[in-house]
Amino acid sequence: MAGLIRADSGSVMIDGALYENYPTSVKRRMGLLFGEETLIGELTGYEYLEFVSLAYGVKTTREAIEQLFGYFGDRIDVLSQQISKYSTGMRQKAALCAAVIHRPDILILDEPFAGSRDSYSRNS
Repeated sequence: MAGLIRADSGSVMIDGALYENYPTSVKRRMGLLFGEETLIGELTGYEYLEFVSLAYGVKTTREAIEQLFGYFGDRIDVLSQQISKYSTGMRQKAALCAAVIHRPDILILDEPFAGSRDSYSRNS
């Protein structure tokens, strides 16, 4: 569905339109969260989320980023730190924020809690 690999059969329709006929417009309506790391560690949380929003053609303010990140109840000052210094959980939160920052109609989550499971197994 995300268009990352070529389908060998079948088709995907979004709101009655074939995905293959409108791939760019459909991708702009999608938010993707992959199981593997897709963040850019050299950037701060602010920089990364601003970068992602611009890639989707959306201008986002720092206040909007703080509000989005604030849903997790974490300290906002972490957004000023480089992503490479984030814990696994904090990276997952930043990745989820990136997946929804442009307010997608369709959200695809690929193993969003993979790191949490490993942490849980060690503590139980």
